[in-house]
Amino acid sequence: MESRGSLELDGSSTPVIAFVDRLNGFTAPDVRLAVLTGGAWDVQYVATTDGLAEYTGECCAALDLGADGTRLVSYGGGSLGLATLHEPGEWNRERIDAQGGDLDVSDLDTASNDAGMHIAYVLTSWPEGHSSYELRYAAGDPGSWTVETIDAWRDGFPPDAAIALDPAGGVHVAYSGSGWRLRYATRHPEDDTDWNCDGSELE
Repeated sequence: MESRGSLELDGSSTPVIAFVDRLNGFTAPDVRLAVLTGGAWDVQYVATTDGLAEYTGECCAALDLGADGTRLVSYGGGSLGLATLHEPGEWNRERIDAQGGDLDVSDLDTASNDAGMHIAYVLTSWPEGHSSYELRYAAGDPGSWTVETIDAWRDGFPPDAAIALDPAGGVHVAYSGSGWRLRYATRHPEDDTDWNCDGSELE
């Protein structure tokens, strides 16, 4: 079972952890947030994953902290979701990419800049008894998103994905693609209209 989490430090160097809680039995896992406050951990409910995560265990969460203290937790199960918290307040939840059917969001990573949030994530499905993977990229802000495919392949183990942004706004994504090999894709908004992942496979 995959239950990936994410750790960040806020402006006061306080550790904040988003994680997937599978201790509620064979039901859709919950996403929770843990904050170290006064020497003790304050753990709060964020959201519940959906879809096949209940049966496959494929679920994940990634945390991003805004400069204004906003907490943004993206999470995957049967769809890609985002929960946003402006303290003090309540969590606002939305679906960024609602797939449904025989699909899981099996891994994801986030980064942010002045242009908004950037999320790289992997969709896993099992058509005709074979595993199939699609690396997708979502960009925007809460309530407004664009989603596109970077790469797709069949067979292998569930891949990992990591994303980073450069000062010029370029997006860099590393992932384990076809043949279980590490691959690297880039796109610079002012120069590229397509993702550059040709010839970038790392042995």
